[in-house]
Amino acid sequence: MKNIVIISWIGILYSIIMYVIAYLFFKDYASWVALGAVTALFNHSLLIRFTKNHIIKEVMYLLLAFKFMIYLIVLGFMFFLLREDSDILMKSYIFFLVGAMNIKIGIFVFHLPIPIFKKLRAEVEDIKEGETKDESIS
Repeated sequence: MKNIVIISWIGILYSIIMYVIAYLFFKDYASWVALGAVTALFNHSLLIRFTKNHIIKEVMYLLLAFKFMIYLIVLGFMFFLLREDSDILMKSYIFFLVGAMNIKIGIFVFHLPIPIFKKLRAEVEDIKEGETKDESIS
């Protein structure tokens, strides 16, 4: 569970950086970066929250359908708001996708060969192999 939290924090950091870059260079599209990031983080938190406990297959399908429904609602809102100018619509869609990729970038960065992340991944692998930490000593 510690790795999922770290991936979320990396995604949040990526979102902040992308929002600042978009705000500095493309002010009109910065809100779409923020909306994409918030949508992806919300969907990620929902999936994590519901998959902590034992979950049945039908509920997982329902969660995935709900996740894609949220994306379709946001994209539909974008389409109906900006349908007059296809150039602005396309750029807004690209900036939305840049924001929505935050969790995927977080996963990618977490699995890079950075020493801190290697150590965290090794700790989780040790616990998975059956070794448990004795917390009564500390």
